[in-house]
Amino acid sequence: MTKAWYFLTALALTLSLSACGGMGTSVPDSSATGIIPAESSLPEEPASLSAAESAEPEETESLAEESSLPEEAESPAEENAQETSPGGLDACTAHTPSYHSISGELMSHVGKEDALAWAESAARSNPEQMTILAFIEKFGIPKEQFIALTQGTVTDDYLKMLGMTREECYEEFGYTDQQIDALYSGDQAAVDRAFCGKLALFNEADGQLYTIGWLAEHTAEDYLAAGFPLEEVDAILENTSIPGYDYCAGLAEVIAPVLEEAKALK
Repeated sequence: MTKAWYFLTALALTLSLSACGGMGTSVPDSSATGIIPAESSLPEEPASLSAAESAEPEETESLAEESSLPEEAESPAEENAQETSPGGLDACTAHTPSYHSISGELMSHVGKEDALAWAESAARSNPEQMTILAFIEKFGIPKEQFIALTQGTVTDDYLKMLGMTREECYEEFGYTDQQIDALYSGDQAAVDRAFCGKLALFNEADGQLYTIGWLAEHTAEDYLAAGFPLEEVDAILENTSIPGYDYCAGLAEVIAPVLEEAKALK
């Protein structure tokens, strides 16, 4: 089984556009969608291509987009949802990679030409809207069909090759049952909760995503005012030691003393 998962983020980058907003996240607002580029995609049996690995558009076999929020103010995820990785490409810090990627199976289902045309149009008009949610809505893919084209293509042999359980595979490359339910829920907060990335936290208090960038740019008082559990910030800092996320280690050093101050104030 071949898994041709390429990120349309590459296409967006080629067009000199970015699917992310700023450094990490911005202040909470009703537009809690932290537009971010896909982090990873399901490795095809030979290999996979992501925006972080190739900035060349060739026949980009995957897409990226997002969920949007009101324009009144940028959400924590929108203001600073983007960091620069060592490779010089923007890496999304609000959502998981799968939120901003489209698999080869899904592209083939709707027609690759139509899928790529949609991605290019979205990249030119509003790259922040390039998400799996927008793709589903654009092409009217029913939930059962989506499950068959994603989870249904993962075989036991493929899992054995990856050395993963089925749930680990869905979690890493998309899509878990929770994520699929969220995509078809009509609830953006549910989507952000299900697709919250390793460098962000979903705040149940206000339904917003807060990225590592937002944390680095705000004070201990801001942390407490937002009302999110401070232990979730600890988890984000720990995640910066994971290969692939360590490009944000510098931000972790900035956040650490602010976090300690917030704990002391609390």
